[in-house]
Amino acid sequence: MKNSKKSIFKCLMIFFLISIIAFILYKYKGNLHKINMDSIRSYIQSYGKFSAIIFILIYTVRPLVLILPASLMSIIAGSIFNLYMALLLSMIGCFGSATLAFFLSRFLGQSFVNKILKGKALTLNDNIEKYGFRIISDQKNRNH
Repeated sequence: MKNSKKSIFKCLMIFFLISIIAFILYKYKGNLHKINMDSIRSYIQSYGKFSAIIFILIYTVRPLVLILPASLMSIIAGSIFNLYMALLLSMIGCFGSATLAFFLSRFLGQSFVNKILKGKALTLNDNIEKYGFRIISDQKNRNH
């Protein structure tokens, strides 16, 4: 009984996340190719005194919605805010992004990843557990 409630909740959360991403992609479908540093900066600055909150929100959901490098977001923060405020907001956004990714991975779990990768993740995980040192040392030798 408890597992069925948990799986229903997981399905609802996945549906909710996919819906948000689909909505954003649909709403901005004509403008996605126009996204650049200036447009993001202008968008954030358009919120006035709430621009810091908008920056943190964009930085936090960036890996889910937009494919933007974190360094670009930090540069944008530096161009909008003073040095210390930009550093603080970038760190908060970075921690928020990492926390979101962590909780999504914990929530969705290994079964979700396994369905997507069709068992390849488990095979890789097992091989790393058995032959981890050899895999790392072979990779290191290839790079040198």
